[in-house]
Order: sequence, then C-alpha cells, then structure tokens
Amino acid sequence: MTYTPNHVPLSARLLRSFGALALIAWGAIGVMVDDLVLPTKTGALHLHGVAAWVMAAAMLCGAAVLVSVVFDHYDRQDNEAAYRRCGLWGARLGWVLAGLSFGLLLAGIRYPQASDFGPWRAVAGVLGWIFVAAIGFANENAIERARLGPLAAGVAPARPLGGFFVLSGALAALAALPTVWWPTLFSSAVTASAGIVIAVIGALMFAARDMAVAAAAAEPQELALALRREPPLVHNWLPVRIGILLLIGLWAVWWARGHQSDRWLAEDEAERQAAPAWKYHLDDFAGGMAMAEIRQRLSAAGFRMRCYGELGRNEQVEASDTQVCWTLANNIDGIPSQAITFFFGAEGLRHIRIAFAHEHWPAVKAWFEAFDGVPAGKFGRDAGGSDILGRRGATGLLLLSESRRTPAIMALWQARERLAETACKSGEYATERWRLLCRDWPAPSAPASR
Repeated sequence: MTYTPNHVPLSARLLRSFGALALIAWGAIGVMVDDLVLPTKTGALHLHGVAAWVMAAAMLCGAAVLVSVVFDHYDRQDNEAAYRRCGLWGARLGWVLAGLSFGLLLAGIRYPQASDFGPWRAVAGVLGWIFVAAIGFANENAIERARLGPLAAGVAPARPLGGFFVLSGALAALAALPTVWWPTLFSSAVTASAGIVIAVIGALMFAARDMAVAAAAAEPQELALALRREPPLVHNWLPVRIGILLLIGLWAVWWARGHQSDRWLAEDEAERQAAPAWKYHLDDFAGGMAMAEIRQRLSAAGFRMRCYGELGRNEQVEASDTQVCWTLANNIDGIPSQAITFFFGAEGLRHIRIAFAHEHWPAVKAWFEAFDGVPAGKFGRDAGGSDILGRRGATGLLLLSESRRTPAIMALWQARERLAETACKSGEYATERWRLLCRDWPAPSAPASR
C-alpha cells in the first residue's frame, strides 16, 4: 500500500508554531524575572523560584507537543506513530511537571528563597501534584482512546495509570538514592525499592499500549485470539527482569555502604574519645580567615585536621565553596559532638557546621540559646518541618533546627561578610530581621583565641 504523508493546513501550522513560541517566551521571561504569572478565574497565580522553573519546563513540553504536528507535516517518511508518541508523552510529562509546580507551591518550597515547609504542607503538595497530573492523564487518555477506536477500549484504560506509576516510581527511587549512598538509611533503601516496584508495575500496565495500537488495525477475531494468548499486563516481562536486577544492586550497595559506614563511625567515635574538648567560641572566627591559619591554630591545640578541595555538591554549603576542613572534638561545652566542618571560598572562611547526635537535642538547644548575641527570628523550616532559628553573634549568624529527617542535628554558622555579600546585597531591609542582619549590625572587634 502506498504511503501518503499527513497534511496539516497552513493555518493550523501557523497557530501551532506561534503558540509554541509564545509558551517558550512566557516561561523564559517568567523564570528570568522570577515571577511566572498564570491567569485564573479569580485573578492571577504568581510562581517564584523552583515552582516557576518547573512550570516553565511544563510549558516547554507543551511547545514540543504543538510543534510535533508541524514537524509531522514536513516529514515525508512514515513516522506518524513516532510523532504521535512524542506528542502523547510530551503532554503527559507536561501535566506531571505542571502538577509538580502546583505541589511545590502548596508545600511552601520556594528555593532559592527561604521556604515555609512543614509536614501538612508536604501532604498538601503531594496531593496537589497527583490531582493535577491525574486530570492531565485522564484528558490525554480520553484523546488517545478516541483515536484508537472501540477495539482498543479493553486494553487502553490501564495505560495512563501505568505511565503515572512509572514516573512516580522513578522519581521516588531517584529522590531516595542519595541517602541510600550516605548516610545509608534503611528507610531510604525501602523507599527506593518501593519506587522500583511501582515503576515495574507501571511498565507492565503500560505494555497494554502495544496491544491497543495493534487493536486499532486488527480484525476482531485476531484481537480476541491475541488477548487469550497473551494478556496485556504480561505482554512484556523485560521490566520485571530489569526491576529484579535493580533491586539486587540497590540492596547490595546498601549492605556494602552500611558495613563501611559502621566501620567509619566506630573509628570516628574512638578518635572523638581521644580528642581534646572544644574550647573555642564561634566569635573567635571571622569571615575571610585563611584555611592555613585555622588549620595551624587547631592542629596546635591537638585537633586532627583534614582539608581537601574538588568538592562534590553534597560537600558544599554554597555551590562556590572550594575547600573544606573538618575535625572531631571530644565535646563542646560538655555536649558530645560529631564533625566540626569549616567551608572556604575564594575569599576565605564562609561557614562552620557543627553536628550533634539527636539524643542531645535539649542540651544543644540550651547551648544555642546561651550563645552570645541577639535572637534573629526564624529562617523558614528544615526538611522535617522544624523551625530554623537564628542568633546574631559578633562575627556571624548561627542557625539551628532539630533536623529530625537528617542523621544528626546541624548547627550552621555563617560569616557576616558572606551575608553582606549574598543575602544583604539586594538592599531589602523591609523586615526587622533583615535590618538586624544587614544594617544594624555593630562592627566586630578582632577575634581572639580563648
């Protein structure tokens, strides 16, 4: 049979092309000004930060769906099925990203700005994401079912749900993998395993798609025979084999890293027991101090210092951090501590991070409240929904939260010079907190060892 290329009217091509350009420009401008505006029935919805970035990506998917039909018109080869798949998956991915953007807004995640994140807001964000994505998948499913015709109705309904399972499972597994590697959390390994299983189930459900496409062209008798011979959900066992291999590899990595981390923890505890107590105050340090100066001072006091560069993203507080030094102390004001880490940029010292075990939270909170300085209010919430509290010292800002979802309590000191370079550079002193940190901060006296 002679192949006849698709023909799309000129008016439709122009409308789709201009629509795609408009979507791309709309999303790009919204990201550049950090204010992506979406019209609603009651006014306008303003997206900022990561929610705007994700919505711009959804708009890019919408643009790809629009232009796929235009490309199909100019392609003289028999690639209609490929363009239909591109349009279908582009639309589905766009709905998932749009739902994710809405979910981030509901969850109060405004990265890189301070977030207002909490457990209930997280639940609302996940439900909002699922709700919007489900609406989009149902819409695309209806369009696809109408195209495939009545013969495919018996196998088509499982496909959108399967696609959603694949995307959700893959995202859940990817989100859990970093904490499977370190700090090797058992709960993260279980989450990643559940994500893999969900993705495999979704892939099996989506295998019905091939049967549906065949049904559109098959005779009723041939379709009935094919369905009796091979049910849609077991049409392709390759996802099961891949899933089993991924699960074996995941738990092998978790087991190996767990044994390695147990050995490291035992070595760190032995070193901590032998280390001197921490006699320094955070105001003994100032932004811009050279790594060599801090290393020499602490080494002379009996601390074992490790310093290195070429940092990975999970080894930095800021993406521009260039070097790190860390050590262990027996205790800080009587509280058993974990790693004390110094972060350096091109200009010198930027941050100091001190880790404590969770069982010492009451003592750590009392230590924080006794820190010489002025209360600076709350700085959003951490990943577990706990308030991040701040106190302004002489040379920097000390932040602390209970951090229930991290392996340890983290206290973070940020040099006032770094604050002036980053958070205060915009000149926004509208709130009392930022006036306290950016305008009304007395000049420090020279730090001295205690």
